[in-house]
Amino acid sequence: MADYLFVCSRDSFKTTIMHKVIGFYDFNTKIDEILKGIQIGDKIYCYITKEKVLDAYFEVDKLPFLDDKPIYDDRDVVYALRIGVKLKKRGKQIDFKKHIAPKLDLIKRKDISYAAYFVQTLQKLNEKDAKFLLDLMNQ
Repeated sequence: MADYLFVCSRDSFKTTIMHKVIGFYDFNTKIDEILKGIQIGDKIYCYITKEKVLDAYFEVDKLPFLDDKPIYDDRDVVYALRIGVKLKKRGKQIDFKKHIAPKLDLIKRKDISYAAYFVQTLQKLNEKDAKFLLDLMNQ
């Protein structure tokens, strides 16, 4: 099993909860590589931009698939590459800058803004970071 950090807006997060999918529009080598490794049971933690909080985590229950049904508010972009997910825990809204960013190996340089590391919408976490986030969410 693997764990991932998903960077999204509050609106995308609401769509994920309502439709039980995470959608991607950027078909690029990095996302394709990550999605090839996705397995049923993997955990995906959601970081909400603007609010800068870790809000919830999901478990993958459907492998990546294509679906062009419009479910996102942004009607110009379909986000056709999707992963099926089920909500496991939500509502913590943990301040990322204060409680999480300084402790993640994902963020290698602590002297610059952690937002620089969130260019990709989905990033694979190492075991240490995954355990830290799971423990934090389950407190």
